Amino acid sequence: MKDRIYISGPVTGLEYEKAAAAFYNAEREILSRYGTNVEVVNPVRLVAEGVEWKEAMKLCLAALLDCNYIHMLPGAAKSKGARLELMNAAALGFGLCNEHYDLERYDQ
Repeated sequence: MKDRIYISGPVTGLEYEKAAAAFYNAEREILSRYGTNVEVVNPVRLVAEGVEWKEAMKLCLAALLDCNYIHMLPGAAKSKGARLELMNAAALGFGLCNEHYDLERYDQ
């Protein structure tokens, strides 16, 4: 089974195009490093622009559950949604795709 990496970061309160660009850049970096050995879950691809926060989080959290790594974008600590995603990922024992795009496991 391929590792699935969920990208988490701020969107609410930011210019949508700039926020989306950060997610797409991270997706490209992860795929350029790991290629077809991983699947990337990019919330910007899952949630249409303008969807209400609560509905967006339902979609994002459902997608998160199928992953086993999380990658946190800069500014994620200031985002209520990203903190919620990280809390769930930590509770489920996910690894971290760090800022250098290395995959770190904590259960080994």
